[in-house]
Amino acid sequence: MTRVLKVAAIQMRTIPLERDANLELAGGLVAQAAEAGAQLVLLPELFNTGYIYESRMVYMAETLNGHTVGRMKEWAAQYGIHLAGTLLLTRGEDIFNTFVLVAPDGRLWQYDKSYPWFFEGSLFRKGNTGPVVAETDLGRFGMITCWDAAHADLFRAYQGRVDALLVSSSPPRMHEAIVVYPDGYRATFEELFGLFPSLYKRVHGAAERIWADDLRDEAAYIGVPVVAATVAGRFSSPIPRPRLTGLVLSAGRPELWPRIGQFADARLEADFFGNASIIAGDGSVLKRPDGDNSVLVADVELPDSPPSPKGPPPEHGMPEEIFLADRVVNWLMEPLYHRNVRRLFPAHKVPPDPVEVVAWGLVLALLWSALRRRRGD
Repeated sequence: MTRVLKVAAIQMRTIPLERDANLELAGGLVAQAAEAGAQLVLLPELFNTGYIYESRMVYMAETLNGHTVGRMKEWAAQYGIHLAGTLLLTRGEDIFNTFVLVAPDGRLWQYDKSYPWFFEGSLFRKGNTGPVVAETDLGRFGMITCWDAAHADLFRAYQGRVDALLVSSSPPRMHEAIVVYPDGYRATFEELFGLFPSLYKRVHGAAERIWADDLRDEAAYIGVPVVAATVAGRFSSPIPRPRLTGLVLSAGRPELWPRIGQFADARLEADFFGNASIIAGDGSVLKRPDGDNSVLVADVELPDSPPSPKGPPPEHGMPEEIFLADRVVNWLMEPLYHRNVRRLFPAHKVPPDPVEVVAWGLVLALLWSALRRRRGD
């Protein structure tokens, strides 16, 4: 036996660092979804702040009792819906990218993003909630945030435990990103991957699958619908730790080495994927967006009890080298994260910067070597 639930996935064009404008847009789209009869409405990742690697984002972090969650509760109560989306929330002296699901009566469930993507480590911490199953009056829902969707272990953690999966994301097409230098010169990521053309080809193919084939395959394997909301439009951002990032990205392009100093004023640009969707439990796509600001509404069938997986688990295909690089970059972003958080919490302790530690170690080693040579003379 199955139950029918009317769900809505929202795709919207956010404005970075403009909370009031984003909330106004989100509120209008939520109203449209409710008018169409949606019982559960999903907003994109960071729908209230937009998505950008800008240190000022830490000032946009709120508490669970803050303005954005308050608005979500108002909308949920006003329209009698369950409403979800992610935003930056503080807990203690740390910031997390938290997926919040709100019921009409004010109950809520939280899930912290498990896998910050590369530069995101400069803005928020890796979540410590683990996978969260929201047991609501409508059913049991698993929550996944953007880059989490590239990690098969999170899908495996939800299999057999949920009636549907909610995926809230704001993914730029980073595999097609462009570094725009202040003098107007433009370098594509494909060019910057010049030393590893086969790896770039594998990354490109895997990235194209994450928000399309992989979600469909997971829906069909786990046997539950997937509701995916996302951001559309153009991504443009400063580059965290610009000189270090410039050194790494330019390693295979000697002609770009003189431009490393320009990375402090360079920007990273790409289109957002903009492919929100509602997917049935058999993997078929029920709804796709028809524009940047779209409200996708569809009836999905929920099983009375979580089904058993069908066949072998799907392979996502992202090269292991990317996950390794992701962990390294998040480690390198951590000191920047702590410096950013200290703007909110002055007493927050900033650990030593590993790059500075290595640099000073090399300097001291060179000085020691020179001193020994001098004594030898």
